[in-house]
Amino acid sequence: MKSLKMGFHESVVPQVFKGKISTWRLRDHKFKKGDVVAFENTQTEEIFGFGKITKVIKTTVGKIGLKDTDIALF
Repeated sequence: MKSLKMGFHESVVPQVFKGKISTWRLRDHKFKKGDVVAFENTQTEEIFGFGKITKVIKTTVGKIGLKDTDIALF
C-alpha cells in the first residue's frame, strides 16, 4: 500500500498546529474520504503529523474564496 502524504509549505505548518482543518489542492492527488495521510513540511521533508480525510470537494479555482477561514476556533 502506498503511503499518502499531504505537503504543506513551512509557513502553513503553524496554522495546522493551531487548528487548520481544511486545505485546497490544485492538482488531483486522488485523496478520498477515509484516507489517512502524513502531513509533511515540504521544505524540510519532515513528517509532523497525520490526519484522516473526512470530506473531498471538487471545484474550480474561481469558486474558491480568497479569505482563509479554515481555522478551527475552540
